[in-house]
Amino acid sequence: MTFDACEKFVGPMPVHTFLAEFLPKPHESRPTNQFLFTHSTVSKNENEFIKAIEASGLCPKLKFVNTTSSPDGEYRLKPDISIYSDLPNHSHWHEHSAGSKKAKLLNWRAVDLWIENKGKDEDVFISLEEMRKDEEDLESHVQWTQAAYKTCGQFIAYASALHRAQFRVFSFSVVLFGDTGRLFRWDRSGVIYTELFNWAAEPDTLFEFLWRFNFLSDVDRGFDTTVTSVPDDEAEAAICKLKTYEGLEKVRKADLHKILVRDGHATDGELRSYITAGAVWYTESLFGRSTFGYIAYEVARQTLCTSKTFGALISRGFKRKATYIGN
Repeated sequence: MTFDACEKFVGPMPVHTFLAEFLPKPHESRPTNQFLFTHSTVSKNENEFIKAIEASGLCPKLKFVNTTSSPDGEYRLKPDISIYSDLPNHSHWHEHSAGSKKAKLLNWRAVDLWIENKGKDEDVFISLEEMRKDEEDLESHVQWTQAAYKTCGQFIAYASALHRAQFRVFSFSVVLFGDTGRLFRWDRSGVIYTELFNWAAEPDTLFEFLWRFNFLSDVDRGFDTTVTSVPDDEAEAAICKLKTYEGLEKVRKADLHKILVRDGHATDGELRSYITAGAVWYTESLFGRSTFGYIAYEVARQTLCTSKTFGALISRGFKRKATYIGN
């Protein structure tokens, strides 16, 4: 973790402000059977936590999975709980052989939200009271010790893996520190964290966040909605072209995404469509300006091109351009 990354943590934002600003309240009423979710039975016990969530009815559209021992296949990262929108067949998991056994790997391409369970002494973020007391001498929002670098580096690694694997504008996460917790929102400009809430004594904050998150649209969850699935006929044509590029010989339909780009030279604001299997060049850093490079199939011209996505800090989205590399 670089020094610049350290300075990207901003907060603490009041929880009610965080919820009001980033998570629209659903029209549906929250279920009343939340007494099944008791801190004493679920704290530091991921399986019991998941059972309690499922029994509470808070998140009918989400699937909670214990990934404490199921790292992803590339970075070997394993947040304690990974949350998916659903879990049909094998779309969210890759099976592989480990000796004679099959194991399931966390798939960052499908994670909507992650939860990390830390100890009560591992909260490294400065409280509002401390900030007011040391306002003149305040240099950071985090008490930077060796342990703090390790803790924040772990959080950044999780968020970075998610953003590298998906087409995202921003994402959320939850970190529990014993009886307390914080909510986080990640994007290219930095990460906002909330004030501490006591989910042991007053679990309503955690309930409300999960309930609202369950009903968020793709836009409100931070997905780039200019990226869509690929129709079968376009996928077949794209695969034939993409496989001619070195390194993409094994590309499959499941790997493909369709990206819509507004043609800046067209007077009518025409949208062009590009099909890609994902970034082949990308930055490792979550924060700051970024460029993701793709080998893409341009649908209208039926040819390959290099496509670049620029992360702009001053906008809520991305800018893109394409350079054609011939038939």
